[in-house]
Amino acid sequence: MCHDDQGHFALDKTIEKIKEHYWFRGMRKFVTKYVNACLNCLYYKSTSGKKSGFLHPIERVAIPFHTLHLDHIGPFKRSIQGNTQILTIVDGFTKFCIFEPVRNTKAKYVVRALLTVFAVFGVPSRIISDRGSAFTSHTFGSFCKEYGIKHVLNAVATPRANGQCERVNRTLLNALATTCAGEADDTWDKNVKTVQSAVNNTTNRSTRNTPAKLLYGFKPRSMADAALVSAIQETLDQVSLEEIRGVAKDHIDEEQRKQKKSFDAKRFKPPKYQVGDIVMVEVKSAPATGDSRKLIAKAKGPFRVRATLPNDRYEVEDLREMRKAPGQRTVVAVDQLTPWVIFDATA
Repeated sequence: MCHDDQGHFALDKTIEKIKEHYWFRGMRKFVTKYVNACLNCLYYKSTSGKKSGFLHPIERVAIPFHTLHLDHIGPFKRSIQGNTQILTIVDGFTKFCIFEPVRNTKAKYVVRALLTVFAVFGVPSRIISDRGSAFTSHTFGSFCKEYGIKHVLNAVATPRANGQCERVNRTLLNALATTCAGEADDTWDKNVKTVQSAVNNTTNRSTRNTPAKLLYGFKPRSMADAALVSAIQETLDQVSLEEIRGVAKDHIDEEQRKQKKSFDAKRFKPPKYQVGDIVMVEVKSAPATGDSRKLIAKAKGPFRVRATLPNDRYEVEDLREMRKAPGQRTVVAVDQLTPWVIFDATA
């Protein structure tokens, strides 16, 4: 009663409430197990403090267009050309970006844009994306298989796994919003390539060089300053590609070490789950019903661990019988998992 009927408070407050009138042998141990096994707390309470799991940086191969990161950003107001989304393509090494306005997030538009990229830069060895419908579709899977591309899908609700695109998307949105200020809402897509040129000709913090210079080996004139540069520079400065790419690789490695150190400082060593363990999964989003989300469940489940994956990822199977498709599997990061509660008063 001191826990269930008085706010479901945590261990210390529950024990203090009990001690006002009662005491029994092994009280703290019993109350600890009881509070930890409370289903209402498991489903509806948000966790606080440090989360589990460390950062696992993606190894950077010093070859342009070896690894591509893909994502969609939108929706925008339908333009005169019929576009509502932007497909973001980022080269993992040089940070060179391609922003392609597309009509929607269907796989055929992704495939069409990538074929244009392949024709210019070659076929990548690896593509990293989230689990959007375009990237999990049979069409895209067959496309990657046809060209011998390894497709890496992020764990659900884990944007840091595709941080390349997430960071570029933020820059793109800010630049596009300011560039389009004062113009018609349905003409935004005509400025996308101007922003792309500006991003690719601006120094990147990780590489300490411009993406275009790392890719081409010279400093091209951007669309914004072409007229000015033509008046003061007749030839483009040639540079040593091997040298600047080697320096860029060192800078990227150093930046990743700094990011990992900063990220891991706010985390603790993750627990290890075994195949067959029953777990709960943190709720990251809820249907847009218009109702208040303050009192909704913070976790869902139960799920069963079906496979352990690298980098603290787990494949889990949905055990909820009321689901339309019970047994559905997905990949979840360790910081979104909590153990299913088991209360044994005799243990």
